[in-house]
Amino acid sequence: MQAVLAARIDRLPPEAKHLLQTAAVIGTKVSVSLLQAIADVPDAALQHHLAHLQAAEFLYETRLFPEREYTFKHALLREGEALTRAHDDQARLALVLARLTGLLRQRAEFAGAIAAGQEALALATARGDLVLQVEATFYLGQAYWAIGDYGRASELFRRNVEALEPGTMRPDRHITSQAWVAFILSHLGQFAEGRRQGEEALRHAMAESRQNEPMLATCYLGRLYLAQGDLEAAIHVLDQSLVLCRAADNWNVGRGTAAGLGYAYALVGRLAEGHALLEEALRGNAGAGGWRMRDTLTFRDNGCAPISVKELRKRRPYALG
Repeated sequence: MQAVLAARIDRLPPEAKHLLQTAAVIGTKVSVSLLQAIADVPDAALQHHLAHLQAAEFLYETRLFPEREYTFKHALLREGEALTRAHDDQARLALVLARLTGLLRQRAEFAGAIAAGQEALALATARGDLVLQVEATFYLGQAYWAIGDYGRASELFRRNVEALEPGTMRPDRHITSQAWVAFILSHLGQFAEGRRQGEEALRHAMAESRQNEPMLATCYLGRLYLAQGDLEAAIHVLDQSLVLCRAADNWNVGRGTAAGLGYAYALVGRLAEGHALLEEALRGNAGAGGWRMRDTLTFRDNGCAPISVKELRKRRPYALG
């Protein structure tokens, strides 16, 4: 039966075959939004290939709301065995798994993210493919950070920094990995080393004249300064980051930047400005499906103790008047 299914898969058009294999990597329940994000195909092509796979009885639709979801028609396909055997492009499989790691982390499915990341890294290492190893290591490091395993996350990001020389292959990953090292070291209280890494990442980011890397480098370095208690440096750098984020309309980085800058403003007595930025960060989190606590605006993820708007009013009520 496995041989029959593998033969049927091999007869599919290449694009439909790749989509089916990507679906198998995701698991037994395949949401269309997740599939599109990982497969990185236009919506029209995605719908066309899904219709083809449905007509060929590889997939069937199991849910329409709140988002469309598919599963596999055959038990062997649900287990992924036939698809794994048919997957002749191990490099593509590793890349799909690496992307899946990042997306599952964003959906707070941390166990699945770590499993996918470990498999992606194992495949990339077995192939000796440095580019794939860097991608898998990056996303796996983020997944470990998300569950609070800062030691392992730091080790993975350091591996990328050591593997990539500035200005050579993947300068973006070198810079972002080094910025992540600085950020994670702030959680561990290793501020001297964190500052060195973060300031170096920022220098490289500015030298590359890129858009995204300076945003992340300033955000994470500023949040390290904040966690360390260097409020003047934190405000200076986070203000730069917020300008960059707003110019690029990048709220993925902007949420953390606004929260950090708002918290720093609050601590120096600029409560009206701090309150406005914390509200802005909260609205961004709510729009992204994140936590929402109207009366306890907190800056949770920078190594600082949470602080609420109510508490800020108690500490410096005159600043809000």
